[in-house]
Amino acid sequence: MKARPHGAWLCSLPLVGLLLVACGRPADDEASAVAVAEDAIRVTANAREITPGELIQVTVRVSHAADERIEWPGLDENPRLDVRSRSQQVEALPGDRQLTVHRYTLTAFDVGTHLLATGVVRYVRGDDVREEPFPPAAIRVLSLLEDAEAVEPPALRPLLDWPGTVPRWVWVYIGIALLAVALALLSLFLLRKRRTFMETAPPPPADETALNALRLLREKGYIERDEVDRFYIELSAIVRRYIEDRFGVRAPELTTEEFIREASQAAVLNDAQQTLVNQFLEQSDLVKFARFRPGALEMQEAFAAAERLVRETRVRAQEPQPEEVAP
Repeated sequence: MKARPHGAWLCSLPLVGLLLVACGRPADDEASAVAVAEDAIRVTANAREITPGELIQVTVRVSHAADERIEWPGLDENPRLDVRSRSQQVEALPGDRQLTVHRYTLTAFDVGTHLLATGVVRYVRGDDVREEPFPPAAIRVLSLLEDAEAVEPPALRPLLDWPGTVPRWVWVYIGIALLAVALALLSLFLLRKRRTFMETAPPPPADETALNALRLLREKGYIERDEVDRFYIELSAIVRRYIEDRFGVRAPELTTEEFIREASQAAVLNDAQQTLVNQFLEQSDLVKFARFRPGALEMQEAFAAAERLVRETRVRAQEPQPEEVAP
């Protein structure tokens, strides 16, 4: 009769154990968050030590009044931490308070101890601002080479004798390279020697070039078609090119008329030639700047003056002159 109460007591032991376990079990993250004290900052992580590149979960909880705004240095502001993801959650607490929860997934690659964040947490309510220091939470990144000193280095190979036996194929490649260099030098020598014996025809005399240009100008028929501007432009260019080639005068900054005028005043022309050039330039200036429209007779006189200048200043006056250009 007394064994039954004893058995009932034994049957109640599991229930009592479950109650004790339930009372002693640590609260989960959300339940522990409610237990955060007022104006408290709590930082938790799933690990304190990681290897380079290993991920770690960090949670930051801040309890504050519901009408306050929280400003704090985020973990992504630390250049030594690599934040892979982040999230924020706000929960209401009793007594017109709330809990702001930040969750981070981050990693680090620099070996050593790294503070998660520095600075202060600011509680802002209108113009009222309060500050609290951020907890000195840190993680440690372990080196993967801490036991490298314990690894025995491989044995060094014995030194080789130098010079050793050179393989035959090395000599073959060296011979081919030397032969290629010799052929290249020989070709260069022959090409230069051939250029030495090649006879280059000298350029034609300046007067011959000018007279040919005058002949071509006459054949264009500018005088017959009364194309005054084209006629005088090409005629002036022929005279300038002749003076440059004949007397070696170069003045690229001058216009054609300015160049011919300067050349006419030089000592290379006698008085009669200078008068001839000045008359030619005077007529050209009237055409270009005074809208003078000379007739066929004036154009033929300008042509004849240019031809006369070339013939009187040619280098070899004793040689037979080219065929006269008909005006």
